[in-house]
Amino acid sequence: MRLLNGNAAEAKVLGPGCDAWYKVEPAGFVCLGPESTLDPNDPTFVALKKHAGAFDSPFPYAYGESVGTPRYSEAPNEAEQRKREWDLEDHRTKLAELGIDSTPSGIPFPTLPQLSPLVREARGNVARGSTVAWSAEYDAFGRTFLYTSDHALVPKDRVKPYPKSSYAGIKLEGDTKLPIAFFRKKDRPKLKRDGDSFTETGASFPRLGWVMLTGEEVKTGGKTYLETKEQGIWVRADDASVAALRDTIPFRYDEQPNGRRTWVDVSILTGTLVAYEGTTPVFATLISAGRGGLPVAGHDPISTASTPTGTFRVDGKFRTATMVSSTDSSIVHSDVQFVQNFHGAHALHGAYWHDAWGELKSGGCVNLSPTDSKFLFEWSEPRLPPDWHGVRSTPDLGPPTRVVVRP
Repeated sequence: MRLLNGNAAEAKVLGPGCDAWYKVEPAGFVCLGPESTLDPNDPTFVALKKHAGAFDSPFPYAYGESVGTPRYSEAPNEAEQRKREWDLEDHRTKLAELGIDSTPSGIPFPTLPQLSPLVREARGNVARGSTVAWSAEYDAFGRTFLYTSDHALVPKDRVKPYPKSSYAGIKLEGDTKLPIAFFRKKDRPKLKRDGDSFTETGASFPRLGWVMLTGEEVKTGGKTYLETKEQGIWVRADDASVAALRDTIPFRYDEQPNGRRTWVDVSILTGTLVAYEGTTPVFATLISAGRGGLPVAGHDPISTASTPTGTFRVDGKFRTATMVSSTDSSIVHSDVQFVQNFHGAHALHGAYWHDAWGELKSGGCVNLSPTDSKFLFEWSEPRLPPDWHGVRSTPDLGPPTRVVVRP
């Protein structure tokens, strides 16, 4: 991160608990000690930077699911592998059944500097069902290892890569406006109107597709039908998740008169999110709220895997955060991308492990597609200073984005 005015002498200050404190931009201090350096050519820093996340991408790391794997601090020889992995021979016979690709990377393991154990998470193993994030693959001792986000090694043949979701929401600009119908779970039929009846055309809107609506609806035969802006095409209301313009915003009339007044409207049951700047909607998408649905009175929403309702604010933003399952503490999601906390442990964040947008899926957070999570992270407030990993919402960083969660 950048020192104050880019000048080490000017940034250096005296303070307790550290040989040398340095002011950094736009605010705060860092301690120059064994885990930090002012030298951009420091070999440890260079080695660590080589394996840093690619935060210009919705996928800062490659991601996959553990089938049960040890973590190594250095490349293990054959004897060390057999000592840690008692089932190694049996495991190797099941790779095709597990759907795991163990193709060598073709890249020999590089010489790395000795790293402090504080760099790595204190986990000797990654439980089955947990996830792994990695930046590179290297070959050593007849096997390929994944170099994880916290600078440990896991065998490639014990991790099943996730397919990358390409889903992305819609920027509301030009002629693209609310209301919009999204389609979740499966393809939905396009209908044509004949008097008071509606029949299927034989064509469909694809799962995760969308169409703008005219606002016209017809109720007949106990069902409601919505007119789309596609000429002559209607949809069943039950088939659509509708994102519509909200009448009120979560600000007093005199709040932030010169600010952007950013906020997001999240609907748990329709699985939609709309981002606003004041009264103007700028983005709409599908999300995945808690699999427990609406909160249960008298119960912590974490205990029911529900998403809390109410008006909140973005309390903190982190490029990645490792998360522990709300139902099984042995299950860990490594380096979840573009996290924005709004209610304790509850956050808006990317979910690289599924593609069920619009459905109730999460442990209570608001899951976003990786692409959407990056967009909203960069759009929302407070803005993350350049080269920072995370930030808490403090007054000197300006007003935070508000998060409205409703049924």
